[in-house]
Amino acid sequence: MKRDDTKKVAAWILALMMTGILGGCKRAEETKQLKKSTKNSTEIENTDPSDEKGSGNSSDGTTGKDPKDDTDIGKLDPDRIVFTYARTNSAWVPTNNVFVVMGDGRIYAWSNLPTTWSVKNGLDNDGMILEITDKIRKLPVMAQMDMNYLQELYIAASKVDPNASVEKKHMKSDFGQQILTYWDEEQKPFIVLNRGDTDFIIDDPNIATIEDLWENFTNHVEEKVQFDTFGFYTKKTTPMTTWNCGYVELPDEETYCVFPNYETFLKKAEEWHLDVPDMGIGDDPTMLEWPVFVKFDIFSTMGHTRDYDAIVREDEKVFLLMADSCKDPDPDQMVGEAMDGYVTVVLFPMGPDQDLSGLVTEGGVPWKLITADPS
Repeated sequence: MKRDDTKKVAAWILALMMTGILGGCKRAEETKQLKKSTKNSTEIENTDPSDEKGSGNSSDGTTGKDPKDDTDIGKLDPDRIVFTYARTNSAWVPTNNVFVVMGDGRIYAWSNLPTTWSVKNGLDNDGMILEITDKIRKLPVMAQMDMNYLQELYIAASKVDPNASVEKKHMKSDFGQQILTYWDEEQKPFIVLNRGDTDFIIDDPNIATIEDLWENFTNHVEEKVQFDTFGFYTKKTTPMTTWNCGYVELPDEETYCVFPNYETFLKKAEEWHLDVPDMGIGDDPTMLEWPVFVKFDIFSTMGHTRDYDAIVREDEKVFLLMADSCKDPDPDQMVGEAMDGYVTVVLFPMGPDQDLSGLVTEGGVPWKLITADPS
């Protein structure tokens, strides 16, 4: 995927970053006095870990680590998740904007809600972050954090006692939460800052250091790309399947198709003479109303393999992320001289009223919108 590294990051990610910084300015003095912090759960809902003081700050009650000192600078694994930051809100239109900071300062971001498919595959919010991060690293970085600054944050966060007592204080309504989570060496997360409708206060002296550092977050991040909306879903977070369908004769404009719902897709699949496998959707009323993206890979010889890890939406672009298992025959390899093909079907978690017109692939090829009434 090619991106213009000179572009400025779009308004929503700047807002995501800035709200985390500016949201606490009015409470700065109170924050320092209270050593305000977070509940330690990675649920995106505005639920409380406990109404009781002393409930601890570990998401599973077992996370712990030896305190770090300055000699640990430079020892971060570049492919380790060090921090995640989420701006969540369950009021009006649910939102869950996330960015992930890796051990070498790379930042990846997305705007995804947990889906019923995620739950079906046993993924909670932490599991979804790990799953998406594993795949999204194939794309170019969206921003880069200054390493000296990252190491300061890391040292402070790694000294926080995950079992420190936590209190909560109601602040406002319908604002949502801004959550900074530290991921330890074993990739176990615990929250170090959580503020918004409810402020969570950790009784640990290192929290004040983290808060002071986080106030200047945007001064230490170099933006790399421009995007307004960025959705990224893998096979474990949305129904997605690829199978060898053999040769399918279809017009060129039907190589990439999008349907408003699953029923409309099945109608067209009959015309294509596709034997669609069971995608595990059942009669789920939500997923059946998600748009369906269909991509054909048609080849003039045998010997090709196709599979995809994820579907990506970046503004008007929608494209599939190729899996490592994909392969093509070597130039001197003997293969059968017969037409062959693969088809990929993906449900994208959008509402039924989403505008699907004008969508294009990464290379600018239009997705043909098929809206025939499946009577």
